[in-house]
Amino acid sequence: MTGGEPTISPYFFQIINYLYQKYPKINIRVLTNGRLFFYDNFLKKCLNFRNIDFIIPIHGFDNVSHNRITQVPGSFYQTIKGLEKLYFKRKADQKIEIRIIATRLNFKVIPKILKLIKEKFPQIDRVVLILLEFEGKGELNKKEVGITYQELRPILEKTKNYFKFFKNFRLYHFPLCVLTSDFWPYCWRTLPKREVTFLPECKKCLLKQDCLGVHKSYLNYVRKPEIKPILDLKGKKIVRTNDYYKPIKWVKGV
Repeated sequence: MTGGEPTISPYFFQIINYLYQKYPKINIRVLTNGRLFFYDNFLKKCLNFRNIDFIIPIHGFDNVSHNRITQVPGSFYQTIKGLEKLYFKRKADQKIEIRIIATRLNFKVIPKILKLIKEKFPQIDRVVLILLEFEGKGELNKKEVGITYQELRPILEKTKNYFKFFKNFRLYHFPLCVLTSDFWPYCWRTLPKREVTFLPECKKCLLKQDCLGVHKSYLNYVRKPEIKPILDLKGKKIVRTNDYYKPIKWVKGV
């Protein structure tokens, strides 16, 4: 369930209940800003849900950096406090994913955001660093929010220590060739095939079978993306998972 913000729909609980009735074994995933978990009455109702994931973005490490992006005063406080309540009261079949959406507005503080998550939510179920999609407001404001793989790569290098700290850390929307091999085991393919493309030079790449490709919207921002086919693994051995979404288990010889 996504939106807009699904939790402010007057039919939110009605929709959840309908899904449980229609599909008893379904896993529900709710992408939300998390602010309503701040309110105990709303939180109490959500704690009755079963087999559900809550996916909550954190855009900054403090009021200034987070609220600059949401443009809502007090949103950082509500999101963090709501997350804390949900984090400590959640049940075994209620998972929490924290997302960091990398944009030009926050990419320099990503290490500080990860530090905040480590300190406040060390046993969080999943942390995802995702490159923005140039769609909707992202397309309209691409000059202000756009970021390239090349610009983001030095920041990723500063965050490596956090990857192994969290029990499940993921990278979304990254072609393999824009990252060094120690990042490959964290790369997931989560985009539908209709939204991605491979450039002509990708045909020669040794890892094309494992790669997401390039999101088509990225080509509207960067006309000549930083794609360089991997022609030599330089002694590294790829151990695969047989999972389409997470192709690489680890890389030997890193």
